[in-house]
Formats: sequence, C-alpha cells, structure tokens
Amino acid sequence: MQLINDLNLQNQVHKILILSATPMEIEPLLQRYAPEIVIEDMLFSKRIGSCSVDFLITGVGLMTSAFAMGTQMARESYDVMLQLGIAGSLNDRQKLGDLVCVASEVIADEGAYRQHQWMSLWDMGLGYKRNGSARLTCPHAVHSRLCGKDVWMENLRAVRAVSVNTITTDFQKAALLTNQFDADIETMEGASFFFAALSVHVPEFLSVRAISNKAGAEREDWDIPLAIDRLNRGAISFLNHFTHDIL
Repeated sequence: MQLINDLNLQNQVHKILILSATPMEIEPLLQRYAPEIVIEDMLFSKRIGSCSVDFLITGVGLMTSAFAMGTQMARESYDVMLQLGIAGSLNDRQKLGDLVCVASEVIADEGAYRQHQWMSLWDMGLGYKRNGSARLTCPHAVHSRLCGKDVWMENLRAVRAVSVNTITTDFQKAALLTNQFDADIETMEGASFFFAALSVHVPEFLSVRAISNKAGAEREDWDIPLAIDRLNRGAISFLNHFTHDIL
C-alpha cells in the first residue's frame, strides 16, 4: 500500500519552487529550461512536463533570502521546495564537488556570549518557540516520499549545517563551528529557508548543496565550477524524476 501511495505522489502534478542565492549557482539549470515567462528580474516560471516550476534568485545571506522567500510565498503556495547552492565544508568528511543533503540548520552567530559561553536565542528564551530548538530540522532529508535520495545519486549524505553571516576564512574558526554546533558545512541562507518552509508547512522541502571549498582555505583552492556542475546535474535528475522530462 505504501508503494502505491508513493507512486501516486510521484505522478501528481506538482507546484515546485527552486531557490538559489545567485544565478551563477543554477545557471546550467536555467540554460536547460529556458524560462518562457519572466515575471520579475529574479523570478522565472517554466512549465516542465506536467509540473509548474518557479525559479527564485533570493540574493546572498539570511536577510535577503528571507525577504525574497516571504514575498514569493505570500503570493504562491508550493508542494515541493528545493534550495540549491554551494557551501563550504567544515571538516574532512566532505570533499570538493560532493553533493550533500542538509538535514538541519542553525544560525551560528545569533545569540550572546555569557561568561565566555555561547548561548543561542533559544537558550535565552528568545528563540523559535514553534520549533522546540535553536536547530531547524528538515524531516524530509532522510525520510522523504517525494524527494528520495536515489533521485540525486547513490550515497548522498545527510549533513548538519550552520548558517553564517560571515564566510569562515580560517581553520581555527572552522574547528570552533564544528565543535560548537556539531556541524559539517556552512551556508549563508539555509536557516532562513528551513524557517520559511517549516513556518508555512510546505509538504516537501530539501536543501541540497555542493561543496565548493573547505572553510578557511585560500580562495585559489576553491573549485566553484566543479561544485556548480555537480549541483546542476543532480538538480536536472530531480526535475526529470518529477516531470518525466526528455530534453
């Protein structure tokens, strides 16, 4: 019975929102699915198979992404939301180009230090009451009826992330984030995406990142083209899964 339900879910017509901080990160995806309607400069719509897909460029950072998502989600409702982007690895478990699924996010610099001890807004009684924790968790990262890991590639790892306002540029800070938050990667928009999706009860949502650099590494040691290539290959597989697209 569960298998039949899963197949029915996959065959439904879906309203999908794909988000990215910058056009660069999903440029191959946009090139493949040339938008037929330009609604606004940073919002593109495309009919792909039986699905209606919106591509939203949110801008970099928690503030701009939160505003862009809030504005769009007040206009439209979605049954699938997918955040795509590159990210920095905080440890050696992720290699350059690895594609990962974010299981949870926490804002790393939202809180206070008291007596040299970090306290999140949740610890201070000022946090996300509806979520029960400072850490925002995606229930679909591991157990998803629509967005199965096999859609992307075998052995897609679920990771824990921190959202930061400042990119980590030294290994000491990276180690601190790893130890303090038990985090694997850092992003700059993930927490706002999770908060928005959880707040309006989006049926299915995922944040998928490709590793472009090790946090603290010199800029010449980054490999953004590799990360973007891997990210978009996965995203195209995702869309093919839902739309049965044969382009």
